[in-house]
Amino acid sequence: MDMSEYEVEITPEIVPQVTIETNMDELDSLVISDSMIFSYTISVDTGMFYFSELYMDKTIFFSSDTAVSNVWLHPGLVDTTGDHTITLLAYYKSLTGTLADRLNAEFRVADTAWTLPFLKSEQ
Repeated sequence: MDMSEYEVEITPEIVPQVTIETNMDELDSLVISDSMIFSYTISVDTGMFYFSELYMDKTIFFSSDTAVSNVWLHPGLVDTTGDHTITLLAYYKSLTGTLADRLNAEFRVADTAWTLPFLKSEQ
């Protein structure tokens, strides 16, 4: 059977735009030496937001099913003083009508990351 007759490249006509806004965008020369609130808002223009996850380096420390969230950042989240990467993953559905979309098997992800210096106090 010649499978080349049945191959189809599916390209969705609509690709959702995901926007992630945070208070990190407004801060400059930040050092986490005490507690601070990290706020974010996730918008998916033509799709549907599922949930978000925040990672410190490669360890998850926060998950939310709301598109607007706040979480405390503090030196207790890290083992050592120095630069650490906070990564925000936003999972969403495209609502493009693909087979995966119709079967609720479609997860897309948008991500962004920040490298922040953490200062642990001497104990």
